[in-house]
Amino acid sequence: MNCPWLDQMLLAVANEDVDKIVALYGELPEEFATLEELQQARALIEQAIEILKKARHTVLLQMEHLKKSRAYLMTQYNSRAPALFNQLN
Repeated sequence: MNCPWLDQMLLAVANEDVDKIVALYGELPEEFATLEELQQARALIEQAIEILKKARHTVLLQMEHLKKSRAYLMTQYNSRAPALFNQLN
């Protein structure tokens, strides 16, 4: 018997499609027809977890970079704001 959820999860994992993995997790079947399908589901979920961990790490690095950029821009703004204000007066 073919399980559409397994096929979709296999494709999502192969493509490292985080959004699809999360959506499919919410649709996890309560039962699988065979022990083999259950084992496949378990293996795919383990792979999906690793993909999500990797994506989380990437997002955290991007957030850190954005925070540093924001701090730099605020420093630049604070150092230039008085001069700009004086030019207006």
